[in-house]
Amino acid sequence: MPTLAYALNNLDLNDTLPGKQTVQTHTIGYRNIVGKVLLEDTARFGGGKFYSVESAQQLQNALSSILIDVYLNEATFVSPAVAVNAFNRLEHRDELYYAIFRPSETRRWPDNLKRYRLGVDGNGQPAIMDRNGNPAVDPNTGFFKADSASFWPQTIGATAISDGKNVELGGVAGQLGTNRKVFTYTGDYADLDEPTAAMSAVVPDTFAVNGAFDNTLLQLPDDITETERSRFFNWIKGQDASGNPHHQFGDAIHSQPVVVNYRTYTGIDNKKMTDSVVFVGTNDGYLHAIDAATGQELSAFIPKELLPNLFDYYRNTPGIIPRPYGLDGPITVAVFDYNNDGLIYANDNTLQTTVDNKQDRVILFVGMRRGGVLNNDRHPAHGNYYAVDYTDREAPKLLWAIKGGEGDFARLGQIWSRLQPATIRFNGEARKVLIFGGGYDRDQDTATTRATDDTGNAIYIVDAMTGERLWWASNADSNLNLLGMDYSITGNIFTADGNGDGLVETLFASDIGGNLWRIDLRDNPDNEILTRITGVHLARLSGADASDTDDTRRFYHGPSVAAEVHGGLLHYTIAIGSGYHAKPLSQSINDRFYMVRNGYVGSPMWDDENNAALSWSPITESNLYDITDETLYTASDVVAEGETLSPRQVKQNAFNAQQGWMLDLDSNSHEKVLAPARTAGSIIFFTTFRLVRDPESSCFADPGRSRLYMVSQRNGRGVVAVDGGYARFVSSNMSGIATPGAEIRTSQGNVIPYSTELVESPLDSSVSTIFWRDNWTSTVQTAIEAAQNAQAPETEENPEENNATTGSNQSDPTTGAGSTDATQ
Repeated sequence: MPTLAYALNNLDLNDTLPGKQTVQTHTIGYRNIVGKVLLEDTARFGGGKFYSVESAQQLQNALSSILIDVYLNEATFVSPAVAVNAFNRLEHRDELYYAIFRPSETRRWPDNLKRYRLGVDGNGQPAIMDRNGNPAVDPNTGFFKADSASFWPQTIGATAISDGKNVELGGVAGQLGTNRKVFTYTGDYADLDEPTAAMSAVVPDTFAVNGAFDNTLLQLPDDITETERSRFFNWIKGQDASGNPHHQFGDAIHSQPVVVNYRTYTGIDNKKMTDSVVFVGTNDGYLHAIDAATGQELSAFIPKELLPNLFDYYRNTPGIIPRPYGLDGPITVAVFDYNNDGLIYANDNTLQTTVDNKQDRVILFVGMRRGGVLNNDRHPAHGNYYAVDYTDREAPKLLWAIKGGEGDFARLGQIWSRLQPATIRFNGEARKVLIFGGGYDRDQDTATTRATDDTGNAIYIVDAMTGERLWWASNADSNLNLLGMDYSITGNIFTADGNGDGLVETLFASDIGGNLWRIDLRDNPDNEILTRITGVHLARLSGADASDTDDTRRFYHGPSVAAEVHGGLLHYTIAIGSGYHAKPLSQSINDRFYMVRNGYVGSPMWDDENNAALSWSPITESNLYDITDETLYTASDVVAEGETLSPRQVKQNAFNAQQGWMLDLDSNSHEKVLAPARTAGSIIFFTTFRLVRDPESSCFADPGRSRLYMVSQRNGRGVVAVDGGYARFVSSNMSGIATPGAEIRTSQGNVIPYSTELVESPLDSSVSTIFWRDNWTSTVQTAIEAAQNAQAPETEENPEENNATTGSNQSDPTTGAGSTDATQ
C-alpha cells in the first residue's frame, strides 16, 4: 500500500491534461486497529494524513479535516538560507536551504527543511536544481515539481524516493530518528554565569522520564497515566506509539534558516569540503542544529517556558485558531573567529585555540516572536530572548535569557525584532552589545484604527555576553524619553558606523505608527554614554488623523539604510515600505514605499554650539517627491521663450529640493509591503503582496501574489530591463508572501532568490560590497572618503546635479552615475 500510494502521489495519472495529475491518499484507523503502522506509512508516502478515530463524531471530524486539507495542499516557503563560500568569501556556495510548511486545521502543521542547489537549466538560465540535476520548481506554479527530488532523501527499503512537492517526505523530517538529542535548562536563569558556569558546571538536562520533568513543569493533565506520559516522552525523542520514527518536524513560519561553517576536511578525490550546520527555529519550540551534508538533526534546544506546549502538539488538537507558537523569531549568529580563518574547528575536528588561549565560539541569539505558553484565546503579551552557545553542535548550552514583561524589560512585548550585534563605546570602553526593538503589542491584532501601545514602544541595548540592559529609550521613564515614541517597534534596528572607527554611532528604527527614528551614540570616551545618546523623530509618514484608515500606514519591518552622495556630500538614505502585516488581506489602507534622505554620514544630529540635540521637525510626505507616475526626466529639453530652464531641469530642481521620494502602491489590488527591503549597488530591492481576487465577492480564500521591485535608490526608477526599456518590478507565479533574499554571487553569475524563483541580478559585477559592519567591525572609512572626494561627470539624464553614489560606475542610466553597496 505505501508503494502504491507513493506512485499515485508522484506519477502523472493523465498526460492529456496540462500539468501533473496526482492522487493524495489519506487513511483512517478505528481504535487499536491491526496494521496501524501500515496505514500511517500509506498516508505519509501518499502525501496525506493518518487519522485515528474511536467514535462517529471523530470519524466525521477526520473526514472534515481531509476535505479542508484539499484546500491546504500546497506548501509555503520561508526565504532560503545560503552558505558563504569559506574558500572564497566573495562567492556563495550553491546550496539552498528551504524551510517549507503547509497550514493545517490542527495544532501541528506539516513542515520540513529541505536542501536544493543553485544551478543552470538546459537554456543556460539560473535555476533551483534537485539532487538528480533537474530543475526542481514548476515555473507555472512556483511550487516544487511533483517528480523533483530534494537532497537528504528518504528511503523505502533501500530506494531513495522523490519527495516532490510533498512537505513531509524527505528533508530533515525524513531523517529524524527515535533518539533525538533534545536539551533544555530547568534551573533559575540567575544561576547562569557566563562563561564559566555555562561552559562547564551548568549542564542542560536531557529529556528522560525522571523527576526533573514533573507534571507541573510540563503542565500535563493531573490524571495522565504513566503509560501515556512515557509515550509522550518517547514522542519528544522522535518515536511514535509503535517505537518507529514519527518524522514530524515543527513549522518555521518566520524563522529563516542560517548556515554556519565549522570546519574544512578532505573529501573524495582530495576535494576540500566544508562542514556546515543549518540552524532553524520552529513553532513546536525547538532551535534545531542540522548537519548540512546529511540533513540529520545533530541536536535541538527548547526553552523551559515552551515545554507546556509540547503536550498540545503531541495530541495535535484540532482547531486552527489559536495555535501555540514557539521559537519563531529571527536568529542572530555571533561567530568568535579569533584566528580569522572563517572556521571554528580545525581539519582534525578539534576546537581551534589562538596563541592567547582564546577558543573560537559560536553563539546563537533567538527570540519567540509570537511564542509562549498559549493563554486561553490569545497569544502571550510578552516574549523572551535566549542566547545559546552552539560551539559544540551536539551539546548546546544556555548562556542567558531575557524575559519580557518584567524587571528591566517590562515594556518588551512579543519578540519580533532581531537582536542586532554591534560594538559601541560604553563608559569609555568598546563593548559588544545587542540592539533590538521593544516588540509587538498584541492589542494591535484587533485594532481597527491606529492606536498607541503600552508595550513594544522602546529600543533596548544589552550586553551581548550577559543580556544585561545597558540603555533603553521610550516615551517615558527611560534613559532617553522621546516624544511620540508611542507605537510598537517590531522591525530590526539598523546600525551604522559612518566614520569607520569600528564603533556603531547611529541607529535607525521604524514603528507601526508609520514613524522613523534616529538615535546617535556620540563618541566621547570621557563621558558616560547614558548622557551622550540623543535621538530625533526623523519622519512621520502616516496620516495625522489616526481614525483615517486610508492613511494609517504601518511599518512592521526595519528600514534599509545606505549611503548616497547628494549635493556633493554623503547622506544616509532610509528605504522602507508600509503594510498591515497582522492583516495581510486588509483593503482599507493606501500603502506606499519611501526613500528618505537624512543627515551626513558620520555626523550626529547634534548642535555643538548649544550642546543639545538639533531642533528637528519630522519629515512628512510633503517633503518627498511623488514618483508614482513620474519618470522624473523626460525627452523634452526645449527651453520655451521667456524661460531659462528646460522642463527636465525644472523637474530635476524640484526633485533635488525634496528630502527623498515616495511611490504609491497599487490600490486596486491592495498592494502592500510585508517584508524588509534591501539596498545594494544603488538599487533598492523589496517585495509586495497583492490580492488577486476580492475576498468580499469570492467564496475562496485569496492566496495573493507577490512582486519583486528593483528600483534606483536615487530616484525610484525601475532597473529591470524589459523590451528595450526598464520596469520597476517582476511578478511572481508563487502565491503568498515572498521575501527578497540577498544577492547570491557564484562563478556562474549573480541572482536574487525570491521565494522559489531566481531573478537575474541587475547589479554590475564590478560593484564591490561595502558593509557598515562585518562581525562587529567596520571597513567603510576609505570608501566614504573616496565618495566625498569624487566628482561624477554630468550625464544626459542628470545635467545639473552631481548626485552619484559611492562605489563603481554602472552603465545603467536609470541608477545614476554610480552605486554603493552600503547595506544592512
